[in-house]
This record gives sequence, structure tokens and C-alpha cells, in this order.
Amino acid sequence: MNVGELIREVLSGHGPVYPDFYGGEEQKYLTFNFPDEVGALFGDNRPCFTLVYVQVHLYLPDKEPYQEEKMQICKELKAAGFCWPEVTILHERDIEKRHLIFETKIKRRIEEE
Repeated sequence: MNVGELIREVLSGHGPVYPDFYGGEEQKYLTFNFPDEVGALFGDNRPCFTLVYVQVHLYLPDKEPYQEEKMQICKELKAAGFCWPEVTILHERDIEKRHLIFETKIKRRIEEE
């Protein structure tokens, strides 16, 4: 299972989950993107693992409580093998939504060819 599929499976209980952009009508939804991927634990001049950096974005109505859901998402990401995320909380006034950004990473083994 690739990282995008894993994110969709793990976070599907919080609303629609889409890569990069959501253009639907739901008031609460998640998007995700991969800002970076780097090699790690090198041997024989090649990495044995990659670190995939991930940003998960939760958008919800600005008046809706979010603290419990924020903690639940952190726990679900950690249980799925991601590092505990750093969370930034923004208020998007132009769309009247709260925007939570979960920044995390996951280590993936590079399979031998």
C-alpha cells in the first residue's frame, strides 16, 4: 500500500480525503500532499529507506469544535506508523473554515530490485 492509500484508509472516518485538492460540497474534508521525500540509512551508496514527508489538511466550519478530532487524527497517524505530527491551526476567513495542518513523516523501506 502506498502512502496516499494509507492516509485515505486511516483518516476516512473524518470525511472525504483527497490528494492536493477537494472541490466537493462537504463542509468538513481532508486533503494531503507530499512536500518532500529523502533517502535515509545509506549503505553501498544507496538509501535503504525513504522518509516521506506529509502534510494533512483538515478543513471544517470555523465554529465547530476541533480539539478532540485533532487529537484523534494525531493518534490515528501515529498508530499507522507516522511520526507524531506537528499541528498548525489557522482560520481561513475567506472561506469561513478552520484549517488544521498536520505535518508528519513516515519511513518506507526501499525494496531490492
